[in-house]
Amino acid sequence: MLRRLRIAVSLLFFAGFLLVFLDPWLLLPAGVAEALTWPQFVPALNRLAGLGMAAAAGLVFVLVLTLLFGRVYCSGICPLGVWQDLVARLAARKRRPRYKAHKGYPWLRVAVVAGVFGTAALLGSTLLGWMDPYSIFGRFLTYLIAPVATFIANLGVGLTNLFGAHHARLPTPPWAWAGASLAAVLMTVVTVMAAYRGRLFCNTLCPVGGVLGFLSRFALFRIQLDGSSCTACTRCHRTCKAECIDATQHTVDLSRCVACFNCLDSCPRGGIRYAPFWQKAGTTRRTDKAKTPSASKASRRAFFGTVGLMMGGTLRSHAQGRGMGRGRGMGRGRGGWGKPPEEYPAHRPPLAPPGAGSTRRFTGLCTSCTLCVAECPTQVLQPSTLEYGLRGLFQPRMDFRAGSCTYECRRCLEVCPTGALQDFTLEEKKEVQLGVAEFYKHLCIVHEERTACGACSEHCPTGAVKMVAWRDGLTMPVIDPDICIGCGACEHACPTEPQRAIVVRPHPVHEKAKKPDSGPAVEAPVAPGEFPF
Repeated sequence: MLRRLRIAVSLLFFAGFLLVFLDPWLLLPAGVAEALTWPQFVPALNRLAGLGMAAAAGLVFVLVLTLLFGRVYCSGICPLGVWQDLVARLAARKRRPRYKAHKGYPWLRVAVVAGVFGTAALLGSTLLGWMDPYSIFGRFLTYLIAPVATFIANLGVGLTNLFGAHHARLPTPPWAWAGASLAAVLMTVVTVMAAYRGRLFCNTLCPVGGVLGFLSRFALFRIQLDGSSCTACTRCHRTCKAECIDATQHTVDLSRCVACFNCLDSCPRGGIRYAPFWQKAGTTRRTDKAKTPSASKASRRAFFGTVGLMMGGTLRSHAQGRGMGRGRGMGRGRGGWGKPPEEYPAHRPPLAPPGAGSTRRFTGLCTSCTLCVAECPTQVLQPSTLEYGLRGLFQPRMDFRAGSCTYECRRCLEVCPTGALQDFTLEEKKEVQLGVAEFYKHLCIVHEERTACGACSEHCPTGAVKMVAWRDGLTMPVIDPDICIGCGACEHACPTEPQRAIVVRPHPVHEKAKKPDSGPAVEAPVAPGEFPF
């Protein structure tokens, strides 16, 4: 019964993640994504660092669950854990016996936990995000599976259109080489390890597995071997994908047991069971591998010390980048006829999504799980390479070549599981100023080709870009920086190539824009009958 319950829960979570990350029509409400990511360990830990205890209920839930029942998170809630089980199941059909008893690599686990959480305190969540199992699986779905799924869906749309149906094709997401390369490398490592050694990744390289493994030593319910019934037939440790059972020694390494319950049905004499620790199974020996006092103390020091480092670092990042700055030191100016050519930004800083507060705060909390990228309807969110520096490698940035931030949309704020994007109301989000648009007349086709164009003004949702009379009956854009929110609609719509005539200059700390007037965005419309490009 326990094994079947674990399988049902794991498949439910796994199917839910597939639907959330591979939903190009955005049919699922944001609450589904929130419910699935609420108990994910690293996002919940970052919510605690960025938003406080009120937002950390998911973390408390996982910790209590582990102290009660062992590492059931790794078996049923973690999507990467379910993926490893599926891979191991398929690989096991071609080889017998499946698994052997191994001593494990306790010092490697301590080193990984110390290195990952220690780095998080210094550089933010970059390395933690790389190794977080939920984020690894999210990048795999977003950057590798989603483009393939979209291609297949569009093939189906093309076939239905041949038979008289009329369906719109899905927009093909731009291929993100940076994110796809990281996703491919990490998923290949995890998949190969799962095919040959089951949950080896979880018990060696996964920082979440290292932390929960330490707590599972003290779990209320645990796997126990009955020494009086055991005949050392090794059936249990041949089915143990964590390789933590040694039937010949009658021992179970509780720190590596992922509570999959596969071993319970394997013993023909009922010599293995799942029970509270005080209910000893006959002459059961110690159910945890013996460790020297120094190793045990080192493990405890590494656990508490590195978690403390991570919390201190992320809290410091949050404090330094908290809130919306009110400064106006961006050198924006009111425009006239645009900025001179020599001021064109050859290398702009990256623009963090709305809700980030500041670039520093965002890079300190984001684990690059890509859920916001998968849920973005305009695909304006794209992975960074070195735009944020090493601190924010592969974290999402606003790419106005790919799209623009929709004025009436707050999907990324709703689904962000880590608190890196604060969940503002729609009215609050509309006042967040990500940056300010700047106009360069020497690139505009109105100036260069003497033809009418009002694309930037027509797409501006706040009316910050206005068309005013210039010469020969033509109009030229002028920007009101006070009501510009830096959404990139003007830059995305600008038809000039290779450089846009209007670009958004990012704010390192997001500011607050004034509310726009209710008047029309275009003051001097183009002549009737003329296409405005």
